[in-house]
Amino acid sequence: MNKCYCGSEQEYEKCCGKFHNESEKAKTAEELMRSRYSAFCRRDVDYLIKTHDSNTRSRTLRSELEQCIELTDWSGLEIVETERGTTSDKQGMVHFIARYRENDIVGKIEEISEFTKKKGKWFYSKGEIL
Repeated sequence: MNKCYCGSEQEYEKCCGKFHNESEKAKTAEELMRSRYSAFCRRDVDYLIKTHDSNTRSRTLRSELEQCIELTDWSGLEIVETERGTTSDKQGMVHFIARYRENDIVGKIEEISEFTKKKGKWFYSKGEIL
């Protein structure tokens, strides 16, 4: 069994894999956050772009993601807190810590991410690095 990158302890195909292969859509902001983290781990730039709100997506997003993904190996995700972002919400927030290695440097990113639901589908809107 291949465990999911997002730390859920579930099998990848039954966790974030179902979102990546588009057999299901994320029901909550946290599910989308976890699936995006897993997409970073899998170097799935297309998924990251598709799940980024078009209203806040920069024209250079693809090249920025490709550069980041090429240099970074992700090693763990911790969800610190979520606010809203349930199936009945239109907005949500996920505070997380993501651990990584870039070259020989080990580090972490702590971010508060905002998510928006449009037509029943969650999107990453923006994040504030702490």
